[in-house]
Amino acid sequence: MDTIIFFTKSVSIAGGKEKVLAGLANYLDTQGYLIKIVTYDGSLKNFFTLNSSIQIETLPLRSADPKKNAVLKFFELYKDIRSYKNAAQQSAAAKTIVATDYLIASVLFLSNKNCAKKMVVWEHLSFTISLTAVWAFLRKNVYSRIKCIVALNKEELEFYKNMGSSSICIANPVEQRTLVESTMQNIVWVGTLTKDKGIDYLLELGIILQNKKVGTPIHIYGGGECLQEFSDKIVQHNLQDTLVLKGTAKGIDSIYANAGILIVTSKHECFPTVILEAFSFGIPAISFDCPTGPRNIITQGRDGFLIPQGNVMAMAEKIEMLLNENEILKTMGKAAHKTAKEYKPEMIYPQWQQAIL
Repeated sequence: MDTIIFFTKSVSIAGGKEKVLAGLANYLDTQGYLIKIVTYDGSLKNFFTLNSSIQIETLPLRSADPKKNAVLKFFELYKDIRSYKNAAQQSAAAKTIVATDYLIASVLFLSNKNCAKKMVVWEHLSFTISLTAVWAFLRKNVYSRIKCIVALNKEELEFYKNMGSSSICIANPVEQRTLVESTMQNIVWVGTLTKDKGIDYLLELGIILQNKKVGTPIHIYGGGECLQEFSDKIVQHNLQDTLVLKGTAKGIDSIYANAGILIVTSKHECFPTVILEAFSFGIPAISFDCPTGPRNIITQGRDGFLIPQGNVMAMAEKIEMLLNENEILKTMGKAAHKTAKEYKPEMIYPQWQQAIL
């Protein structure tokens, strides 16, 4: 039985990367592979359901301290990998090693260069995110020497090919859902409350919608490092009825059951699964046209709208338009549901077996 090991930061949080990792791991498990997941956040708990035969192990907790700077975390993670003999032994015996970010990929490569021939990097971060010169140099040199990079869209693919790496494009999948005829009870925003997700834009949007007396609230699902700060600002601006914090939802059905529009305010995205999830329910999306993700999913005016990056007023205007044009909303919802069908798991997961494993 061939062994596949996934090295990733965490499986305990409700993120898009964690969700698609769980889905792929479960699929490969059913195909007869022995699946192991090694995390470096110190947690053995999984947020998304994993098959009982999938093993989870973790490196020492010290590498996950968010207060430590990136260089210190890198060297501590390097020490953890070198000292964690079980992981080293497993990696040597594995058929394929899948790293889900450049940090763990770099550490694995530098600690054991024999990993290069069997290591695949499943890159979920947009290449447009700024890296220091050191990190950019390290990523380029590591990525040009490993087995393969799995990019999530064509723009990302071209970037990694130009870097000299062997690359392939495999999109994230989405489970298919029944089309929801929107009753437009609320707008939804789903993600981790961080600055990269554009929560400053989200706050500004709330102020604009309140001033316009738009009665439909934005339900915000997720937690994150900026949760308390964001919550305080909502209260400060008296936006409690416009921006409603809903916490982390265990299932997506509860998010989209009463939703009419998804909004995405991110400054960087690679391939936002949240858009596909909304589409699978027939919920159109209004997103900033941040490089490079949303534009690879949304067809302008058909299943959603792409707004010039940071133009919050334009986003507010599109929201108002859809609130007032129910037939357009329904038509876009049906188109979104059709788009989601292009990303069925049974169409995506086999690509890994055919091209990578």
